[in-house]
Amino acid sequence: MDVPRPTSRVEIVAAMRRVRYEFKARGVKKRKVTVDVSTDGVRITTLNKKKKTKKSSGSKLFGRGSKSSVTSESEIMHHPIYRIFYVSHDSSDLKIFSYIARDGATNVFKCNVFKSNRKFLIYLQELFEECDTKAKESSDTDAEEVVTKGEDKLKIETYLLVLDLLYAQLSQ
Repeated sequence: MDVPRPTSRVEIVAAMRRVRYEFKARGVKKRKVTVDVSTDGVRITTLNKKKKTKKSSGSKLFGRGSKSSVTSESEIMHHPIYRIFYVSHDSSDLKIFSYIARDGATNVFKCNVFKSNRKFLIYLQELFEECDTKAKESSDTDAEEVVTKGEDKLKIETYLLVLDLLYAQLSQ
């Protein structure tokens, strides 16, 4: 959803809540997505399941055909880190977090809101802390280790100074 450029934390939280309430009022169904955070930015993907197809290898009389389903991952959106303007969470519900990113083609600010089935913010903060300690331990070499926490599949591939800024904003 398009939002004007926010100038304060109050405006950012208001934009996040406005997005949530407008989508709830419209009756938009929530989609299950995977959030990947890396040096390339934030990548949002979803699994597409195709309908089950039957292979007729058995008797048609008893319905012994083998069933198979094909899944593919499709990218919904991708925002490079330098285009992410602000990251925040909802203080009333720790399962909800959002970020505001500038669209590359139109230079419009868009607010993206996500709700996790668990308290996602706690894991996100732990991941940033782990990346911070790994980067301090191995400042000479590239920290190319992938850190995965829980079933949320949040990945952080390398440490950047930008992650430090994101962590500072999340811990407010």
